[in-house]
Amino acid sequence: MPLYLIGLGLTPDSISLKAINIIKNCSKVFLDAYTSILVSYEEMTKLMTEVLNRNDLIQADRTLVERDAGQILIPAKDSDVAFLVVGDALCATTHSDLYLRAVQEGIQVKVLHNASIINAVAGTGLEIYKFGRTISVPFFEEKWKPVSFITKTIENFQMGMHSLLLMDIKTKELDWKLYMRGIERYQNPRYMSCAVCCQQFVDVLNTDNDADLSVETKQDFEEIRIHATKAGFSVDSKCVACMRVGTDDQKFIYCSIGEMAKLTEHMGAPLHSLVVLGNIVSDMEQEMLNLWKL
Repeated sequence: MPLYLIGLGLTPDSISLKAINIIKNCSKVFLDAYTSILVSYEEMTKLMTEVLNRNDLIQADRTLVERDAGQILIPAKDSDVAFLVVGDALCATTHSDLYLRAVQEGIQVKVLHNASIINAVAGTGLEIYKFGRTISVPFFEEKWKPVSFITKTIENFQMGMHSLLLMDIKTKELDWKLYMRGIERYQNPRYMSCAVCCQQFVDVLNTDNDADLSVETKQDFEEIRIHATKAGFSVDSKCVACMRVGTDDQKFIYCSIGEMAKLTEHMGAPLHSLVVLGNIVSDMEQEMLNLWKL
């Protein structure tokens, strides 16, 4: 029997009629509850109750999907099972991994695609075919400050390509300090804002806070600065904040990276994504960007 990987789109009411008809006949329905939050468990439960007359939606956290996938795959050997994903069904590596594991178990997989931030970012007015590789941005931690997201952004910038940066999401993350003491407790959820993302750019590209860094981190930052200088990339380079794209209160803000880092009060609720512009912007793109100017 099939495992259906179903993209929900960007809001609960973006679900397709085909998906609704499939879900009606599934023995189990799971909702991916950790790669995105634009469609909440509560919203999908309400939709299933009102539209499908069922209240058995299963919330699938990271542990279930990555470590206990048997809870999804075993029922799919004997009956139809749906796995619901915010956005498109296969935009996250985790979902491709689930697809592969199902195939290895001899389970038929059917995919229903839908809109995601990958194509909805065209709402900024930037030409979608001028985007380079999509980039994930992790939170900086006290002793871990990876800078590869800036390296990749600069590489896109040099080629005249825009960069779509996907913000870090921390849900159901163990508090490791407590865990080492034998206490299993989870941290509060954290969702990176565009302001925080841009502040990380500023922290790396400027030298103001270097005194508190380890020798290794200083070296990493200095290499990035040399690369950025050669490319003409700086905190004055332009970007677009994309907040809650696809919802009724979506918002875009266009300004420099340095200016964006200061807009901590203007971002609103998650989810956020950031577009850093390439070094070539067409006249049409610029006209559209001016609509979102700070």
